[in-house]
Amino acid sequence: MAHDWLTGRRRVAEATEGTPDCVPIYGPMPEHARYLTAVPTESFYTSPELFVEAQLLLFEYYGLDLPYLGGDVHNIEAEALGRRVIYRPRSAPLLEPGPPLLQSRTDVERLQTPDPHAAGRMPFALEVYRLAGERTGFPADRWFCAPFSLVCAVQGFPRVAHDALHDPAFLHGVMSALVERVLAPWIRCGLHQPPQSWAAIGHDPWATFPIISERLYRDFVWPYADMLHDSFAGEGCQVVLASGWGEARVENPIPILEERIRLRGALRGLDPDVQRLGPDLYAEVAARHGVALGLALDARLLRDGPIEAIVARVKHYIDRAGRNGRLSLIINHVPGDTPTAHLHAAVAATRLYGSYPIADNLDAIPFVMPAYEPFADFARRRGWALGQREGFPP
Repeated sequence: MAHDWLTGRRRVAEATEGTPDCVPIYGPMPEHARYLTAVPTESFYTSPELFVEAQLLLFEYYGLDLPYLGGDVHNIEAEALGRRVIYRPRSAPLLEPGPPLLQSRTDVERLQTPDPHAAGRMPFALEVYRLAGERTGFPADRWFCAPFSLVCAVQGFPRVAHDALHDPAFLHGVMSALVERVLAPWIRCGLHQPPQSWAAIGHDPWATFPIISERLYRDFVWPYADMLHDSFAGEGCQVVLASGWGEARVENPIPILEERIRLRGALRGLDPDVQRLGPDLYAEVAARHGVALGLALDARLLRDGPIEAIVARVKHYIDRAGRNGRLSLIINHVPGDTPTAHLHAAVAATRLYGSYPIADNLDAIPFVMPAYEPFADFARRRGWALGQREGFPP
């Protein structure tokens, strides 16, 4: 029997506009999926079927609300332009360091648009979109590497920081070329891959404080986010950026949070920023701008526990930020060896404390850890032979 993805998707959609039946919980867990299924790193990140099926299996196992496929989405374009990817046995892929790919203005002028059906793992990403749509019945999220993070991948952060200070015109030229000749064609191709989508989200890990300064953020993140957004708005498509994190490290985080709302149309907070600033601040800013809020639970906490602390974090975020609706909780790239009990506890706590209308005193509601099926047994019932599947290497 096919899994019912529609119920959770409706819950997430209702949470973006108002109050669903329960606070939704979802998020990307590619390394956890790879770890539990014992799929080798290179196979996982180069086989579209393994990449899709392993993650969908996990989302079903934990009862998450959205098939949020992700993993290594920020290396696709740089690899297509010539950066080599290193597949590490116990963690996600990494771009091999090297000299800047664009050394001069002549190199920038010669920059060619990669063929999305042949360059690097662009065909892999397109097939992921197709398979995910086929398996779930609705379009998968379209991801791309945001302009600032792409220029860091192509040029290396030291060269980017140098050019921002000493040759900003050259850096702007590089970024404009990457947006116009790489990102825009790639995003457009992804949106048109069946089943077609109308929205794409840029992953921007380098746009994080204190890795970059507020001036770098203002001069080299915002303008190119606007360039992409404006170039697709006329086509009826929404192209936005999910900026990095670190707002707790700036003197006044509110303007940064407000700018991130403008770049994405919603507000997302990641631990440890949410813990340092408090979920109330995120809820207040989101409410003031009339947008939905997503709070990502601490990946270290989810891995290390204990369960009592995980439940307390979920309860606290719902209590302080979820009473008026428009809240989602996000499990964000937990380590591969995260205990399954910890994630089951996070989901169960969300269902218990996040059911609307939310109880006045959540501390009066005891949490009882539910029984759950071992992952190996669940996987076998779904037809998986862990560590080996017909047609793929062990």
